[in-house]
Order: sequence, then C-alpha cells, then structure tokens
Amino acid sequence: MAISPTQAAAALDEIEATEQRTRAAGGYAIASPYLILWGVLWTIGYAGCAFAPPARWGLVWLPLVLIGAGGSAWLGGRAPKGRRGEGGALARSMAMAAAIGAFIGAVYYVFRPAGTLPYLVFPALIVGLVYTLAGTVARLPRFAWIGVAIFVLTMAGYVALPDWMALWTAAVAGGGLVLGGLWLRRV
Repeated sequence: MAISPTQAAAALDEIEATEQRTRAAGGYAIASPYLILWGVLWTIGYAGCAFAPPARWGLVWLPLVLIGAGGSAWLGGRAPKGRRGEGGALARSMAMAAAIGAFIGAVYYVFRPAGTLPYLVFPALIVGLVYTLAGTVARLPRFAWIGVAIFVLTMAGYVALPDWMALWTAAVAGGGLVLGGLWLRRV
C-alpha cells in the first residue's frame, strides 16, 4: 500500500521531532551534574561575599573556581562515552568559559565599577544571557528558561534589594543553577 505525500511528510516531521527530543534529552543529561556542581559553588561563593569584605572576595572565589574546574573535569571523565558529547566538547567548553571570563574581566577593566554591586551582578547576568542564547540556538528550551529566570531574578534583586545582592545572587543564580540541574535530570 502506497502512502500519500502528506503522510510521508507527516512521518518525516515526526522523525525529526523525535530526533530533536532525543538530542535535547541527551544534552540535558550531560549538563545536569555541571549545573548542580556550579550552582552549589556559586551559592557558597556569593554567600561568602555577603560575609567577607570585598578585598577578600578573591580568596572566597579562588578555591571554589579550582574545585569547580576539577569537579567539571572529573564529571567529564566519569561520564559514559556516549554521554560525553561530541569529540572536543571539553576543549570547547573550556574555551567558552575562558572567553566569558576574559570578557567579564575586560568589562570590569574598561568600565571600572565604583562600587561592589556590579561585581556581584554582572557574572550572573552573563550566565543568564549565555544559557538563554545556548538554549535558543541549540533548541534546548529548558536552558533558555533557566537563563531567563537567572537574568530576570538577578535584575529584580538589583533594583529591589541592592543591600542584599550577595545573598540574593546566591539564591537566584546559585540556587537557579542547582534547581535547573535538577530539572534537567527529570527529562
């Protein structure tokens, strides 16, 4: 029995939708533990900034970044081969992290914030932007939602709670990454 062109097109559309859902689920499964790891570290780091003087913030963040880098490498090494992503994913991720870090540093250098608030807010806004763009470009809508939530809630805290920004950012950026990672595990 022959199928009509309409039935063939519908079957091809269903195959493409299934491929997209499978790709998204795989991407979410790979990303979930990283979001949880970095979310915990961000929560600790921003909470530390709430209680440490700004001159000591580097001492708060340096060990956390080193733990995060080591933890990320460990997670990448222990993932099953089929779930590690395409070849070179680690190198691309590290290059992207370095580019984002360099961009944040360059913006701070060029604009030289007068107070501490931009140092708390800007990295969270960048992370919100990166996840929103990555989710949109890669057609991974949960990434986009995580990014939008972090961005919008960070800005809400900046406007409404500037005196509590370090703890607010710990909750919405760090907590948002943890909750996002848990949400991605459920796919």
